[in-house]
Amino acid sequence: MLEAEDQCRIYHRQPWSKEVNEVMTTANILRINLSSLKNNIDCTKQIAQKQAMLNNEIKIPQEIKEATTALRTAQKNCRKLIKEQRTKKTAINEEQEAAFVAMNPEIDAKRVAQIFQRAKDTKQMMSEIPSKMNCPGGISSIRVPLPKEGIELEYLVITDGPTIERLILHRNIRHFRQAEFTPLATPAVIRTIGFGADTERSEQLLEGRDDPTDITNDEWSRYLLTSMKRHSAELEIQVTTEKMMDKYKRWKERTSTSPSGRHLGHFHALFRPLKAKDDKDRDRLEGMRTDINN
Repeated sequence: MLEAEDQCRIYHRQPWSKEVNEVMTTANILRINLSSLKNNIDCTKQIAQKQAMLNNEIKIPQEIKEATTALRTAQKNCRKLIKEQRTKKTAINEEQEAAFVAMNPEIDAKRVAQIFQRAKDTKQMMSEIPSKMNCPGGISSIRVPLPKEGIELEYLVITDGPTIERLILHRNIRHFRQAEFTPLATPAVIRTIGFGADTERSEQLLEGRDDPTDITNDEWSRYLLTSMKRHSAELEIQVTTEKMMDKYKRWKERTSTSPSGRHLGHFHALFRPLKAKDDKDRDRLEGMRTDINN
């Protein structure tokens, strides 16, 4: 989420400020009022809610002509504000901190600055983790923050594969632990059925061949484990050569494939017309292709 912040930001929307809030909300109120007058709809409640967001309530026109004039004036003020904001260069971090302080008055500005600095450091750390887009293959290294006090974070680079897997799994367990105080999330139950339900006991529960009485004392938890029995019949899938070739014909050769090293052009060669010297050579090549397909 932190890494995608700049990409997901809506640049045509003005950063929050008291002035922007006043001008935009005023235009929104007048727009709602004009629509209510034209369509004969009572929008008093919506207008009152918007009015509460202003420092000073505005006068609501009661005639369509007056409402149209007032709305045009408000829209003109919006365009003027946008033009001024575009010429005014303000760091996005300052805008975010100002908005955060305004929405959380109980937190002082110094503490907010520390929070945003830590978020910035975390964003930098996440941007340096290899991904499929800029680094082929799996993750080769991670940076783990050291448990030290202070605003500046220090990191330890981990390159050992099993250690990386263990640390990421440990992080995910801590991150997805909202249910840690429920009966099925106790350490004893997790050791029995596994965090990823990958133990022999969990497989027996899925097949309906095990009694969960000794797993937990909670009645509803035992009922839930019993209800996890698979009821779907085994899928019978038969892939014929014709079906496989038909799929490859629809698959664009430019599409990237798995890291197996086989280019999609190798598979396209299995159905494209063959160039041969004569019929005998063509039969030989067709025999080779049939053996590969089978």
